[in-house]
Amino acid sequence: MSWEIYVSPEAEAALRDASRTARADVARVLDELARRGPSVVAVDHDGAEWTGRVVAGDHLVTVAGRQEDRRLVVVSITLVEAHPAQQAVEVLPLRQATRRRLGRGLEGLDLDLRYTFRVLRRSKLFTAVVIATLAIGFGGATAILDIVNTVYAGALPFGDGNRLVRLRNFNASPAGDVRRYNLAASDFDLLRRNNRSFTDVVAMAGRSLSLVSDGPAERVSAIGVSPNWVQTLRIRPMLGRAFTPDEEQQGTGASVGLISHALWQRRFGGDAGVLGRSLQYDGGALTIIGVMPPDLNYPYDAAVWTPWTFSLGNNSSSLNVVARLADGVSIELAREDAARLHEERRAAGLHRSANGFDVATVRADFIRDEARTLQALSTAVLFLLVLACVNVANLLVARFTTRRVELGLRAALGGRRDQQIRQMLLEAVVLFAAGAAGGMGLGVWLRKMLAVTVPEDLVTQLGFASTGVGSGIAALTMGIGLASGLLVGIMAARRAIRMDPIALVRQGGRGSVGRSDRRMFDVL
Repeated sequence: MSWEIYVSPEAEAALRDASRTARADVARVLDELARRGPSVVAVDHDGAEWTGRVVAGDHLVTVAGRQEDRRLVVVSITLVEAHPAQQAVEVLPLRQATRRRLGRGLEGLDLDLRYTFRVLRRSKLFTAVVIATLAIGFGGATAILDIVNTVYAGALPFGDGNRLVRLRNFNASPAGDVRRYNLAASDFDLLRRNNRSFTDVVAMAGRSLSLVSDGPAERVSAIGVSPNWVQTLRIRPMLGRAFTPDEEQQGTGASVGLISHALWQRRFGGDAGVLGRSLQYDGGALTIIGVMPPDLNYPYDAAVWTPWTFSLGNNSSSLNVVARLADGVSIELAREDAARLHEERRAAGLHRSANGFDVATVRADFIRDEARTLQALSTAVLFLLVLACVNVANLLVARFTTRRVELGLRAALGGRRDQQIRQMLLEAVVLFAAGAAGGMGLGVWLRKMLAVTVPEDLVTQLGFASTGVGSGIAALTMGIGLASGLLVGIMAARRAIRMDPIALVRQGGRGSVGRSDRRMFDVL
């Protein structure tokens, strides 16, 4: 026999204002009340007349009734105030059911965190050793990751610098040793006229100038450049202008030059009125038309750049040649084109001593000799990080294993396994997060020490002198730390909760850990 359900006007008004999902939840509860009566109600006041509550989704239904009367009155329908965790996930772009499950999973997280910190404070020595171990591993990894990122991914001071290639001759010995050296003027002319892979090919030649004006005598590196040098490297002076086509064609006869930012500061005190002034050196003078950007001293620690005319009759291998890859041309295609040009050169009887043209990106050419050092150092530091994580994983497994009785007792008292796993996961994640944070602080210091591993030419010519840890690397380190904490926590938690909780409680005492587990903990 079903129960009669009456709904008060206040409850009807609340139901009309509720969402379609909420009305469906309340309807299901009312159907259950009609079928089973007060048995589904949590009674607040029991007596001849009683009241009680029943949850319907996000709403609380208050019901009243009278003993020996098969009628129920729905007094009110109110929205239950959501848990802060549930409120936080409501802003996420997820389905409502997914947000609800996520919110339920996060409920009680604040209590678990407080318990985690309390447990760790009770084991100060263990906590300090674990955090220190992780900080050493993450500190080394942070420093070397930042160096590798600087060397291999740091921005070059050229527009689209990864499309610039350095062209050189090479000789290969029977033993496999390769010697690379600069090009002759005839090589430069051949590459410029007959290539199929480059939009521009430019040459640079170095010499020394002894400055005699605007300060004490000083010897600096001066670079003569071929036409289209500024356009090919896609650089522009920070002050003044670049060479005009007429000045490039005149070569040294144009008597104009660009100076480096360091020379501008050193000899002219950063005076913006330096443009148009004469820079005198032993044997001549040039008019300053521009100042280059800071930290750009390419190539050969240049302080002065001037137009230069290269004589094809000069057979000395003295030209630093750089080219820009055409759109759609890869470095492999450029090497094939360079091999074709070498065959043309050999057929013409030019530069017979060379085995071919060497083609490498400007970045790769700078770091070629130091790459093995960086790779060896990276391998060693990453191995140190893995070793630290494995050691901490073993310690956590042993620590959780010795707490089996506590876990078993909590399970016997109604604690869910998922709650216990979450508690152990939080402990592991907190330790790894603290270790990663400490590692970032240590990494800043190590980064300064390891700055000597950055190729010197990158520092002096291209300004790769940063000694701080970038925000991207810091975020990556923290992400690795949290992911490692989750992985290690899952492994340790699964190992710790394998046994039946009732059996663990029955064992009790010191013997509950087991000889093998206690021996493993002592060894670790």
